[in-house]
Amino acid sequence: MKKFLFITVTVLSLLVLSACGDTPADDSVQDNFLQDYESTAPVVTTVPETTAHVHEYTETVETPAKTFTEGVKKLSCSSCGDAYTEVIPATKSIKILAIGNSFSVDAMQYLWNILKDGGVEKITLGNLYIGGCSLEKHANNIASGAGAYTYYKNISGSWTTTSNTAVLTALKQEDWDIVTVQQASNYSGMASTYSYLSSILSFVEKNEPNAEIYWHMTWAYQQDSTHSGFKNYSNDQMTMYNSILKAVETEVKTKESICGVIPSGTAIQNLRTSYIGDTVTRDGYHLSYDFGRYTAALTWFAYFTGKSPDSVDWMPADHAVNLRPHLPAIREAVKNAIAAPDKVTAVKAEDPNVNAPQTDAEWIAAMGKKAEDYVKLDWMLEVQAYYNSSSSSNLTSKANSSASNLPNFIASKQFTKKELPVGSIIIVDAGYQYRPEGWTDLNAKTSPRPGNVSGHCVEATEDWWGNYTVRAFNLSASPNRAMTAEDAEHLRIYVPKN
Repeated sequence: MKKFLFITVTVLSLLVLSACGDTPADDSVQDNFLQDYESTAPVVTTVPETTAHVHEYTETVETPAKTFTEGVKKLSCSSCGDAYTEVIPATKSIKILAIGNSFSVDAMQYLWNILKDGGVEKITLGNLYIGGCSLEKHANNIASGAGAYTYYKNISGSWTTTSNTAVLTALKQEDWDIVTVQQASNYSGMASTYSYLSSILSFVEKNEPNAEIYWHMTWAYQQDSTHSGFKNYSNDQMTMYNSILKAVETEVKTKESICGVIPSGTAIQNLRTSYIGDTVTRDGYHLSYDFGRYTAALTWFAYFTGKSPDSVDWMPADHAVNLRPHLPAIREAVKNAIAAPDKVTAVKAEDPNVNAPQTDAEWIAAMGKKAEDYVKLDWMLEVQAYYNSSSSSNLTSKANSSASNLPNFIASKQFTKKELPVGSIIIVDAGYQYRPEGWTDLNAKTSPRPGNVSGHCVEATEDWWGNYTVRAFNLSASPNRAMTAEDAEHLRIYVPKN
């Protein structure tokens, strides 16, 4: 710019001088200047415009992220071929739907709380329930679209219930990560009954293609079980367990759709080798509310998350006093099942009961309470009588029934939550069990019916009451025998004084 101004001023000066007659008569000076300027003037060159390449990436998930496992995705540019990978963060979430029966209820009852305590942040559990439902019945219900299931769902720590639900309805309700399938317990070791599995798997794959399908391997019956299906295995526990393993090997693991097998049956069988013994069911086949259900749920947790059972401290409040001393044995049984799912591994944990409470006062103290703050409840109503909450709230007795099993029970009074408040303590002696019947309404039937409890000490918590407004007890011996009024002393209920 300065050079241009200088040249301009010079040219003007020459013109002025020329006009005034102060320049030579010829134009030599001016011509020389112009020649000098032309020789030094910048050359302007036109440069073609260019546009920067914009990548257009598409994502492909190479390894999906799971609850506690990172995934990998690949990003590829469709125009230039550039590609790179990125880590997908672990989801910290899980959605599991069971197409099951009462054994899936047993396995999943405590699962939400255990998953939460183990670090899972978002949990959705579903369970399609029909008591004793076989693969054949599941397949027929799917084919007909029957709304035949009670659908249990848990998204916040409490189970909700929806009646008359179809399998397709539940499948479409969520984007399930996992769908589990299982056989009815009495057929679980009979390979010939598994022919309906393929149609179930095809239906799940078609309607929930992103879900992984797993098989729930259930447990053998207690050795003294009176279940009618036990005869399929010569009434022998190990025969049943080995038959289940064989059926899973030949009929389940051969299916490409099956991503894996949850070894609940092996975890339970492992626990039976411990000092706890063959006492992990409440009726010979359904799992006990303490050791049995907790072991199965902990097995599902460890199997699906890959985390150690040691990472979970949560216990159901009403069974915590029974469970706490035995956690080492339960955890060992689960770890061994995950490591060796196809065989029984003996549990070596030592029996802590050498220092277990002996008196009711000691049991109450073990729960962090004082015996002097409680009063013993007079609970007995009638010998040789019982309730069946799945039928009605009426007492079944010799006055209205000739049932052959009447002599085996002692029935309690019916109690409201005010009469049996939260914080009450229920103690039953070894060799006895009780069924804590419950009704949300005395005019309504209860489904599923509460099972028998043999755990020594239970606290009546808010969870124990749940939605029930009235509860009652049937006391019986284990194994069953005729009861007398003297047997009533083996069930003791303590309620807070205030």
